[in-house]
Amino acid sequence: MCVFLASPSRTERDRLAKANVRAAKLNAGSHPIESDDTPFPPLPLNPDLSRQIVQDFCAASSPNVLEEAGCAVCGRLTPIVRLSPLKNIKRLLHILDVPGVTRIERKSATQKIRSYQGPVLDYSCDRVCDDCRGYIRKGDVPKLALANGLWIGKVPDVLSSLNFMEKLLVARVRHNCNFIRVASSGRRKMIAHLVAFESPLPKVYEMLPPPVEDLDDVLAILFTGPCKPTEEEFKRSPVLVRRHAIRAALEWLILNHSDYADVKISAKNLAEYPETSPIVSVVYRERGSDKISEATSIHDTGEGDGVESALKGMAMEHWNSGGMALRVGQHNKMESIYNNPDLYPQMFPWLFPYGLGGVGSTSLSDDLHKKHLLMYHDKRFQTDLAFPFAAFSHRQIKAAATGGYLAVDSKNFDDITDRLLSVNQDVLGDIAKRMAQGEVVKPVTEDEKACFQVIRDLDHVGGKVDGSVSSKKYMRNEIWSLVANQGAPSWYITLSPSDMSHPICLYFADEKETFQPLIRGYDERFRLIAKNPVAAARFFDFMVKLFIKHVLGFGTDHAGIYGETSAYYGTVEQQGRLTLHLHLLLWIRNGLTPEEARKAIMDPDSPFQQQLVRYLEAAHQGEFCTGSMDDVDAALTVAAEDPTYQNPTLTLPEAPPEKCTDSFVDLLSIGMVPKVRANSMPVAWTTSGVGVVVVFHARSTQKLK
Repeated sequence: MCVFLASPSRTERDRLAKANVRAAKLNAGSHPIESDDTPFPPLPLNPDLSRQIVQDFCAASSPNVLEEAGCAVCGRLTPIVRLSPLKNIKRLLHILDVPGVTRIERKSATQKIRSYQGPVLDYSCDRVCDDCRGYIRKGDVPKLALANGLWIGKVPDVLSSLNFMEKLLVARVRHNCNFIRVASSGRRKMIAHLVAFESPLPKVYEMLPPPVEDLDDVLAILFTGPCKPTEEEFKRSPVLVRRHAIRAALEWLILNHSDYADVKISAKNLAEYPETSPIVSVVYRERGSDKISEATSIHDTGEGDGVESALKGMAMEHWNSGGMALRVGQHNKMESIYNNPDLYPQMFPWLFPYGLGGVGSTSLSDDLHKKHLLMYHDKRFQTDLAFPFAAFSHRQIKAAATGGYLAVDSKNFDDITDRLLSVNQDVLGDIAKRMAQGEVVKPVTEDEKACFQVIRDLDHVGGKVDGSVSSKKYMRNEIWSLVANQGAPSWYITLSPSDMSHPICLYFADEKETFQPLIRGYDERFRLIAKNPVAAARFFDFMVKLFIKHVLGFGTDHAGIYGETSAYYGTVEQQGRLTLHLHLLLWIRNGLTPEEARKAIMDPDSPFQQQLVRYLEAAHQGEFCTGSMDDVDAALTVAAEDPTYQNPTLTLPEAPPEKCTDSFVDLLSIGMVPKVRANSMPVAWTTSGVGVVVVFHARSTQKLK
């Protein structure tokens, strides 16, 4: 659960605290707390401020600002405006000369294992980011430099071309990752934590790949849907195995990966693998509905949206009736996620081809190391099917373990264990049922008090886990704290950027360095976003921060659209399509309490009503500017017939022109000539894409004649 939070600065809080003290000394009941002269409601949004907000927003989201490339020193994706040629610091790169952290690709077993000589760099990049350059000029090795054990090497073609089934057969550590896929957006959602097992070495790796007749004990395929899969569908799905691809991948890993030196390949078994049909039995389960509860919104009552996953209940029924399901052979002991730097290289050898740079192999925290990998310039970690799930799942597990460790220390361990073992299950079930029905339950009996204490114990554990019920409780407490400090919020805002259509999100998901905001087809947009969920998250974070800075005016030298922002609190959740959207509470400076607002509205002698209406109409609009919904739809239909028409939802916004004067020369200089009405009434022109309207009065039109 991501939270966007801002509250008054320390200076502002000190000023308000001193004002509270002065007011309390005078007469807290009748004298208001000292405040600045910012009016409420704020003055209506004026054209100059509107123009500045739009111009700043467009400038911050322009292609030349967003284009990014890799840094040769740290390998991170960095905006090009913050990169400089690596040759500028060529004579200072000797501090990055660290032996033993790289590995040269071997072509045969007779070649010795060697490291690259010279500075540890990603030589596919020729620029360096400002952060790394600053450290190097000071004579220091950057914290995230590849020389600090973060070098992972280039992925060879024999590994990058493997499909899902082939990756399962070459990975040394199996990982069970449970997720569902929503066909309407192509996104995936984790529904259970990821666990990893070492493969049974005596059985699998000594005869890898295993004999084809034994594969039903290792793998099985379950197809669900309204009809049986065809041969063409098998070809499109990652269930076919290429013998030459498996052999080439294993041979390369044995030569180059530090954890594959003892792996043997069985040529006899490999020759028995079919290439035109699945290598294991296929079980088909007819399913009429494609709706799954975990993949839809609670408000979604429409038709199925193509979820390509079986329900848990169906899977259990199928299993209990003797059917087969997807299964991978594994060791009887799970792999530890603590102090195990070889875990990720063995789980994902196609991401860590040389077995180097695994999470936990450096002094970096796990979170920082994973973020660094997700921002690696070739985007291999962003587009991998399971790595983001593994990184997030392990983070959740460690957060819960940390919370439990902190809650259950030696002095209260016995008390907590006694409560857990002696809790009355019937009472606990009754409390849960009453709470689910919306009842506010207060403990009365001793059993109820014991149950509530258990719940509080669990809150201490779950409070550090993002998205848990306890973390949501803490978030509500933070909101109430802001209400106590700032009063009632003025606005409740929902922001839902369209990642499937926006050129910025498509650029983040693409592998091209140059940002060309061209209009792409639906199929191309769908595949790009579905393949790279990290790009969608980056885009959402980017748009929310732009909204907070420019539209709300927080952290700038001007007010926002809604007035001067004093605080905000935003939370992120996913929709049924698994796209992200923001819910935000906004506090406007010197906002009134509900009772104060009621009195001002009801006062017949106060101009508050008119001021409030003008403010709301300037800051919010609930209808189209150019007509009804039918009018707009008809106009779009006509406009779409023009071959030069561009759908504005698929393009970047265009900034409005600079502020105009009454001078005809100034109008000509920017290529804008207003249309003059015959009766010399005010005239207007509009800019394309942003809907900015500028009105010229009759005296201006006289100069144009």
